[in-house]
Amino acid sequence: MNISKIKIKNFRLLRDSVLEVKKDLSLLIGRNNSGKTSLLVLFEKFYSNEDFTYDDFSLCLREQIHDINDTTNIQDLSIQMILEINYDGTDNLEKLSEFILDLDPEQNVVKILFEVSIKKEKILPILELLNEPDKKTRYIKKNFQNFLTTTIYSFENDEDLLEENRYKLIKKDLKQVKNLINFQIIHAKRNVSSSDDNKGKRILSSMTTKYFNQKSIVDPNFSDINQMMITMDGTLNTEYDTKIQKIFLKIGKKTFLKYLILLKSYI
Repeated sequence: MNISKIKIKNFRLLRDSVLEVKKDLSLLIGRNNSGKTSLLVLFEKFYSNEDFTYDDFSLCLREQIHDINDTTNIQDLSIQMILEINYDGTDNLEKLSEFILDLDPEQNVVKILFEVSIKKEKILPILELLNEPDKKTRYIKKNFQNFLTTTIYSFENDEDLLEENRYKLIKKDLKQVKNLINFQIIHAKRNVSSSDDNKGKRILSSMTTKYFNQKSIVDPNFSDINQMMITMDGTLNTEYDTKIQKIFLKIGKKTFLKYLILLKSYI
């Protein structure tokens, strides 16, 4: 039993993407801003039941979102992630059975849909009170997350996703998915944020530091390396203090503070 295919629609850079997954090991390799991280972030958002926001929706959908009305097809604007899971007679189907809808022995694929959709019936009455387009746009950008709902379904055929066939979708619970699929992620980014962005997330640098500290206690070979790092850290601090003080004196306090804010936003 293995995930054979992942389909993603309308999430950030992933407007309409399909990833074929190998049975043993899959490596996702690509240029910067090609959507590698977006795929993992989307999976993590669904698995952690995190809130989605206006910025999570693909840029090409923004105009349609701003012009949402009674005739808008919400499914066209929804963020979707579809997992296709292959199985055969040798697999233990105890946990997968919750998602099997077709008892045909020749059928060996389960499809699970994760979907974030707009609660049109909730947002439209409010937007109708905002006559000016600019006011509507500002309201949507600021409050969009309050009108989103996340749902998980099991389904048989892609045609079931059409508006007229959606009654065939079988709603599922996140707990059922977690019992079936073990998803773990380790973030490579440095844990430098003081916000709650990293709360509960495993950061590679933190895990490595913890491992190093444990090893340095029991392994004397690490003590020399540890001392070198302490010395280097002290040298860097001195260099930073000298350079930053020169910048501070040269460009002034206000400009310096703006520089720090910009610097932080890029870290």
